[in-house]
Amino acid sequence: MSDSFEMLVDVQATPRQADEIACAVLGRFRELGLITGKANSDCVLGGTGYQPGPAVADLYKLQKRECRFWELVTCGVEPYVGRAFNEWALGPSCEGFICPACGAGIEPFRGTFIDTIGDVIGEWMDQSGPAVLPCPECGEKRPITEWQCKPPFGFGNVSFRFWNWPPLDSPSWKLDIVGFFREVSGHMIVRTYGRF
Repeated sequence: MSDSFEMLVDVQATPRQADEIACAVLGRFRELGLITGKANSDCVLGGTGYQPGPAVADLYKLQKRECRFWELVTCGVEPYVGRAFNEWALGPSCEGFICPACGAGIEPFRGTFIDTIGDVIGEWMDQSGPAVLPCPECGEKRPITEWQCKPPFGFGNVSFRFWNWPPLDSPSWKLDIVGFFREVSGHMIVRTYGRF
């Protein structure tokens, strides 16, 4: 069985706001009983996160053939503060890109386009350049943060990965986790995903 994640990204938080927002969101998740304990590396892959809280079993109505995800070894909420994006958006799950200027659909691994994307993302990550991507169809250059792809890139300064949780927009949830994040941060939240 592989591990999957859904990632919520505050795409408007500045680096100065990120710590405060992450702490406030974690506090809200803790109040709601979504997380518990201290941050540890046992419940997430490659970072540190929080185990599902005591209220999760009551806040999610299991459907037939669904397991008690909160009992899985890899099942936690991993906060991240710092410039980041969903690197899995460039992997095998990538379904393509949409130019923000002309709306053209670009195949994910078309010629040298993927290399150019990698270079531009590097500029965005280390803030070493303008991080603009030229469209191979119309030639217009736009910031990489404006480009759309599936799964979304999710560029931001604060994010949360939910490891092996069911989709956060599932009607089985009795609360709106994305809405709570948006309410606390006051910003636009992008949902993205990936699989190991």
